[in-house]
Amino acid sequence: MGIEELKGVWTGLQGSFHPERAKGIDAEIQLELEGEGAYYLVIRDQKVSAETGTAPNPRLTLKAKKADLVAIFEGKLDPSTAFFQGKLNIKGDMNLALQLISFFK
Repeated sequence: MGIEELKGVWTGLQGSFHPERAKGIDAEIQLELEGEGAYYLVIRDQKVSAETGTAPNPRLTLKAKKADLVAIFEGKLDPSTAFFQGKLNIKGDMNLALQLISFFK
């Protein structure tokens, strides 16, 4: 993924983030994009930020193709459907995984 494409994805995520829904959440979420590399989100103090690389202490790891993960965050692909179709692999805090999509939209 080129830096410009990454910036576009990140801008979309920031624009759809609802801080009031993430009250009390303090988490690093590892994103492993197949063939694209590793990135992670930090949700803390009702703010979200993104970093490249591996999270120091992720509570949750999501592994998927970039297009599928973007579709999930954009609300175009149901996360449960993606999980059961094998398009999304989830490791770690399942409660956080269930809440995560509600922080965006």
